[in-house]
Amino acid sequence: MCQVNWWLPIYPLDRENCMGFYPRYFSEPIVNNSEIYNYYEWNEKSRAQASQHVKSDTREQPKAQQDLEPVTVRLLPPPGGIILFSGAQLHETVPNRAGIARYSIDFRTVHYDDALNRIGALNVDSRCTGTTMRDYLRAADLAHLPEEVVRLYDDGTEVSSSVLYFGDRLTATPAAV
Repeated sequence: MCQVNWWLPIYPLDRENCMGFYPRYFSEPIVNNSEIYNYYEWNEKSRAQASQHVKSDTREQPKAQQDLEPVTVRLLPPPGGIILFSGAQLHETVPNRAGIARYSIDFRTVHYDDALNRIGALNVDSRCTGTTMRDYLRAADLAHLPEEVVRLYDDGTEVSSSVLYFGDRLTATPAAV
């Protein structure tokens, strides 16, 4: 819930090829099937298939199980501009009806103190398992978050399956790092 997404367009955007946000659902839960998603299983079984799903993605992923009101906020920063938002806030890439490809750079960060103190956006309806906390690297020296911080987010699934660490190094248990 403390993940911050950074999204930067490279070329000009259009209302029909940008990021869309659903502010109503930042505090109102939606019916969804997020419990089907385990981060470790996704990395182990589905991550390597990404290049096979450019035009459409047939991999099972969590989705809303109810009709949502239309996207109510579309941000159009200029090339080199930036959108910062919580990974916990309902957002999407709007269907590209602009007739031109959209190129962007995106990445995700967490602030050490927020992670340590479990400060972040409200979790209104997510039931995913696993954690991305083992993926984050400090920019200054590429050190991982300390294991005592990561353990705050462990839910037991890290020992029931292989854990794929940043850099695609697969190991049987977190203790092997």
